[in-house]
Amino acid sequence: PSGSLTPTYSNQKILSQKPSMLTMVIKPMTSNSLLAESVDESGTPLANLKLYVKGGYKKYSDPKNTEYYYDNFTPTDSRPTTDGSGITTFNDLVPGPYNFCGDALNTNCKIAGNTYYLVAAIPYSGNSSYSPVNVPTYDSASPPSPLYNFNGQNYIHKVRLIFSNSSSAVRVSAFSPQELSLASTNLTSFSFTVNGYNICSNATCTNASANIKQAANTYNATCTGSRANVTITYDRLNCTVNLTGIVAGSTQLTVNSGSDSYTSPSDLSLGSFNVVP
Repeated sequence: PSGSLTPTYSNQKILSQKPSMLTMVIKPMTSNSLLAESVDESGTPLANLKLYVKGGYKKYSDPKNTEYYYDNFTPTDSRPTTDGSGITTFNDLVPGPYNFCGDALNTNCKIAGNTYYLVAAIPYSGNSSYSPVNVPTYDSASPPSPLYNFNGQNYIHKVRLIFSNSSSAVRVSAFSPQELSLASTNLTSFSFTVNGYNICSNATCTNASANIKQAANTYNATCTGSRANVTITYDRLNCTVNLTGIVAGSTQLTVNSGSDSYTSPSDLSLGSFNVVP
């Protein structure tokens, strides 16, 4: 046929890939990972409580994304149920942080369909308190100490989970610092911080108060704070207290908010700070 056809091509861009380094961390672990005891605020064991837990390896590096590869509710519900003594065991957990009852301590922990709210998660040992609970690495040549026995099995970590069935209960998610040194601390003006939920009823948290107790002595703190907002997702209480007269040993934390309050257990030192020489 007469005439000719001239092909035209769209602008072609050459795609190239730049290599990037990815480090895979393999954490040594053991099968008997965590022993959890669930109680109400009076210390009574909670039976038949379904426990929602997520943690271990994060799926994404974005700090705002809280998805983990271990999640016993999503996409499949495999939540364990506490026994008659409020005990649950967790096996084969990758060492790392684990969050109970969701990011705000208020999700998918239930008894007979009723939500229970996590007031506090306090480890029996370790160097971190409250949430998340950190499952340690395991080295058979130098295992963590102490170990926690249940039904003839030794677990490398143990936590007490304190619950309330009230959505308005004070819930503590973080406390710092965890140690006070008598040798290097100005006892007349010691500062500590409490993070959590249902602590502040107004923007500056004027409704809340806190104190530190050691034996028969109670030290009342002066506190300011901020309510959860678009910047932070939890309430924060910043306190200063005169601890003149305090001695080496454990302490208890109390947080008051309106008619509700939280006091850390007297037998778990990680519920407040330890005083060292």
